[in-house]
Amino acid sequence: GGLSRNLAGGFLRLLRANRSRSAEIPGATQYASAVDLAFVDAMWADPQDGPRVSPNPRGAGLACFGPDVTARFLAETGCRFVVRSHQVPPNNEGYFVQHGGR
Repeated sequence: GGLSRNLAGGFLRLLRANRSRSAEIPGATQYASAVDLAFVDAMWADPQDGPRVSPNPRGAGLACFGPDVTARFLAETGCRFVVRSHQVPPNNEGYFVQHGGR
């Protein structure tokens, strides 16, 4: 998973609203709530080299996020970097550095 497509910020606040939710996966449609989209993005968004947020080729309604999204998240939260983990990275070495090491 990754970071949120919600440009207004507050990703962690939106995720806290997901503390008790059913196992149902929400649809990432234009009618989805910001809370549902935060959940979808936390689970399935992927980093990309280009800026901003764009559609993810892995599936309808999924998003990719750029280094500017990572930088904004880090500035909002005071964190120094983001660690994602769910699959073997392209270099097959256990980790893969993106977005300037952040």
